[in-house]
Amino acid sequence: MENINTDLIGRRLKYRRKMLNMTQKELANKVSIHLSTVSRYEKGEIKDCKMPVLESFARALDCNPAWLMGYDVAMEVPVHKILHQAAEEKAKMDGVTELIKHLSKDNYDKWLEYGEWLLSKQLKED
Repeated sequence: MENINTDLIGRRLKYRRKMLNMTQKELANKVSIHLSTVSRYEKGEIKDCKMPVLESFARALDCNPAWLMGYDVAMEVPVHKILHQAAEEKAKMDGVTELIKHLSKDNYDKWLEYGEWLLSKQLKED
């Protein structure tokens, strides 16, 4: 991308992430990139910013991608986009609910136990 102020992108990434009380690791997980890559973006060290990565950051941070890129626009995502994202999340949860409905009591208990174990492991990593 040409004529992009990577320092400004980095400052805005960090600003929004901290506004949401999110760690770099949490952001990295949401965007499916390495923690060090988030750090490098925030420091303005990545000069060849990729649009798909910036869009992923914007989705993860619930902000306007144009704002993130340094344009003089509102930081917040327009309401219709938020509603679309909510509908996508609901569809995912509906899928999980549908799967759970078909589990036996024994397998449901195993699934729940595994989920609790996975969450505790994740919290220890953070």
